[in-house]
Amino acid sequence: MGTFEELVDRLAAALDEAAEGIREALRSRGRPQKFLANRVADASPSLISRWLSGARQLSERNRLPGAEAMRQIAAVLELPPQRARELAALGERIDELRTRLESEERGWRAKAAEYRDRADTPPSGSDTPPSGSDALPPPPPDALPPPPRPGALPPQPQQDALLPQPRPDALSAQPRPDALPPTSGSDVPPPPSRSGALPPQSRPVERRTVPLMTAAIAAATAAVISFLGGMLAGRSWAGEPPPATTVAAAGQGAGERCSPWTDAGDGVQLEACVRVRDGRMLIRNRLRGPAGTRADMVVQGYDTFLEKPVTKELKCHQMHLTAEGQVQTCGWHEIRPPYGSEYATRAGWRKAGEGPFGGHVLSPGLHW
Repeated sequence: MGTFEELVDRLAAALDEAAEGIREALRSRGRPQKFLANRVADASPSLISRWLSGARQLSERNRLPGAEAMRQIAAVLELPPQRARELAALGERIDELRTRLESEERGWRAKAAEYRDRADTPPSGSDTPPSGSDALPPPPPDALPPPPRPGALPPQPQQDALLPQPRPDALSAQPRPDALPPTSGSDVPPPPSRSGALPPQSRPVERRTVPLMTAAIAAATAAVISFLGGMLAGRSWAGEPPPATTVAAAGQGAGERCSPWTDAGDGVQLEACVRVRDGRMLIRNRLRGPAGTRADMVVQGYDTFLEKPVTKELKCHQMHLTAEGQVQTCGWHEIRPPYGSEYATRAGWRKAGEGPFGGHVLSPGLHW
């Protein structure tokens, strides 16, 4: 059976091996990652990237590359039979280990990620002194400095020896304080200091905090005025969203995002779009290709954060292209996903009445 940690280590090794196998298959066929994202069922560019990250995906929530996914990858890339069987066997091993871990631990992904992080982190040093053969031997008694004699001055720091020392005869040549001439501009010597008073150069310097406090108050006032001005102008204090994402509040505003025309196989190209109009979220799939093509089209809402569909498949059957450049449309269809996430359109197609849908294309996301 093996312990939980042993199963996690075996699964991590299988994921690393699967990632290298997928990477080598793509290299052998001269295909980019996007080629798999558009042809493997329920896959996206980010999901393919996580599959290629190997064991690191254990800390994520994505679907692991099991036997079915590996068979589809081998079929899409048209790998030789031997290589296809090797990838499928890797996927079966990943499915088996995942099933065993799920039966042993309910939240096994989080525990596995914690175990992997702990295993990858080197142990920190201990403050306890070493013992046994690794301990340093005590220094010999003659290597210790002698104890100071009573009344002796402490040794001076090493850098004091570098400073020039006055000669004894130079000390005796110093003039007495009462023999110094008065300072220029005054014939009266300064009054003697009081007992216990510090000399002028030793007195603490008084800090002038009033200008600093004034500057801080002015900065705070400017920040408050800027915040109130932004609120009155209808702008959010957190700033506007980045230009790559369109934000549309439910019930108001509008936004529309479309993917570029993307190759979906057999000369067919798809375009996936999502938009918000009058508080309604709508999705659409458009298809173009060679004249004479007969296709079934499918479109559904897709949560880009969870990386999974959130609506049922909405299908359009027997869409016929009778001329070059003709475009067939499936939508707009209204969907009602939960508020508070980012949603895209997932579009696909198949030859009319034949097999599962494939060639999936994702639109950019819209916040909802």
